[in-house]
Amino acid sequence: MFVGRSPHRTWFILLCCLASQLASGCGENESPITPGKPTPVTVAPDGSGDYLTIQEAIAATPFGIVELVDGVYTGPGNRDLRVWTPVTIRSKSGIPDSCIIDCEGSEAEPHYAFILPTGSLLRGITIRHGYAPACVHARYGGAVTIWDIDMPDSWGLAIVELCIFDDNHAPSIGGAVLCGTAHAEFVNCTFSNNSSGQAGGAVYWDFSTYWHPDYRHLLNCTFYNNSSPSGGAVYCLAPINVTRTIIASSQQGEGMCCDGAVADWQLPHIACSDIYGNLGGDWVGGIAAQDTSAGNLSADPQFCNPGARDFHLEVTSPCAPGGSECGLIGAWQVGCLE
Repeated sequence: MFVGRSPHRTWFILLCCLASQLASGCGENESPITPGKPTPVTVAPDGSGDYLTIQEAIAATPFGIVELVDGVYTGPGNRDLRVWTPVTIRSKSGIPDSCIIDCEGSEAEPHYAFILPTGSLLRGITIRHGYAPACVHARYGGAVTIWDIDMPDSWGLAIVELCIFDDNHAPSIGGAVLCGTAHAEFVNCTFSNNSSGQAGGAVYWDFSTYWHPDYRHLLNCTFYNNSSPSGGAVYCLAPINVTRTIIASSQQGEGMCCDGAVADWQLPHIACSDIYGNLGGDWVGGIAAQDTSAGNLSADPQFCNPGARDFHLEVTSPCAPGGSECGLIGAWQVGCLE
C-alpha cells in the first residue's frame, strides 16, 4: 500500500516550491497574475488570436475567460502554466479532439499543462504528453495540478469538464491530475494511457481537512489503460463521489485504491459505476463492499475501439442508457464509428 506524504503538508510544500521557483526557475512561466475584470479573449495556434500564447491571455485576464481556437498548442507559453487566480480556459468549439495542448514532455525535458487554483474551469480540451517535473520539495500531476488553501469555500470548486487526458506521466503521484487539498469536480472526462510511478495512474486525490465527498466528484468519466503500482486509475486519501463512471483495463494496480482511509466514512461513495478488467483487481480493498450496491457493476463496458481511443459504447454495452436504471455510464455515448 502506498503511504503518502504527511497529508496536511503536501500543499504547503507545493506552495513554498512555487514561491521559490519565481526566483530560481523550475519551468517556463513564472509571473503571478493579479485580479481584474473578466474579459473573454482568444488564443489561436497560428497566433491570430487576441494574444499569442495561452500564458499571455491568462496574465491579461485574471478571473476572466480564455477561449482556445481549435488546433494544437505547443511550446513555451502554452505549457507549464501557473495560474494564481481562478480563470476559465475553454475550447471555442467545445470539441476536445479538435483543441489539443501537447506538452511534449519527457523525463529529460518535463513539461505539464496547468497548475490551477480552485474556482477555475477547464472545458473541452485534450491534454497529452505531459510529464511532471521531479522538483525536490513538491509534486506535480503529469498534466494538471489543482491546488487551494485547504478551505472549500475560498474560491469554490475547480471544474474540469469534457476534457481528455491522454498519455501523461508523473514520476510519483497523479499521472494526469494531482488534486491536493483541492476541491474539484471532473465531468464527462476521459483518462487514457496515463501512468505514475507510485500512486494514482490517472488521478490522485490527497488528504483534505474537509472530509465531505461533495467537494470531490468524478461524474460520467471514462478511465482506460492507466497504470500505477497503487490505484492504477484513481488513488484517494479523502472521500470522493464516483458516479456513472467507468474504470477499466488498468495495466498495473487496482482500478481504484482508497486504502489510506482509516474509517468507513472516509471511503469513496460509488454509485452506478463499472470497475472492470484492472490488472490489480476491481472491487478490492476499501471499496470491496460496494461492488453490487447502488447500481455498481463489474462487466466489460464494450468500447467500440479503445486501441484507437474510441470509447463509444456498443449498443449491447451494460453501460449504455438501456443497460440499467442508472442511464449512461461513462463519458462516451452509444454508437460505433464505421
